[in-house]
Amino acid sequence: MKPVLQAILLADHVYVDKGTGKHVVAGVFDRLSFIPKERMEAELTSENVVLGGMQAGSPWAFLSITDVRGEQCFDLRYVFLDDDQVIFQTKFTIKSEEPLRTHRVVAPLPPLPSKRAGTFALEVVWNEEPIGTYRVVVTEASIGRQNNVDG
Repeated sequence: MKPVLQAILLADHVYVDKGTGKHVVAGVFDRLSFIPKERMEAELTSENVVLGGMQAGSPWAFLSITDVRGEQCFDLRYVFLDDDQVIFQTKFTIKSEEPLRTHRVVAPLPPLPSKRAGTFALEVVWNEEPIGTYRVVVTEASIGRQNNVDG
């Protein structure tokens, strides 16, 4: 019987409350934007500044898995779906004597590469079979003067 992936999320941060043991998943996202380096260098001048932008950091994956029997190995991988290219992957193991127990896995990830537009997926794989996926859409951002509409 294969394990069941109950949840997979991609977030800015995942915290564990020390008092309750509860997981707090903050900043869940499924979209990224990028500006090609050549375009940024050509368009970005002192009068043409992107306001409110921020450098993306390293995200976290939050997984909830049940029906794990004994010791099971998993792969967590980030895949470009246009050509099924695996961008990065990491392996992890869950050992369980109680199949009904829910296991929460919090995995730090490297910065997600976003140098091309397309659809990516964060996949959980068990025995070479994907048991769950989380799609990430990457688009090319526009740069240019932005007006402040607050005042």
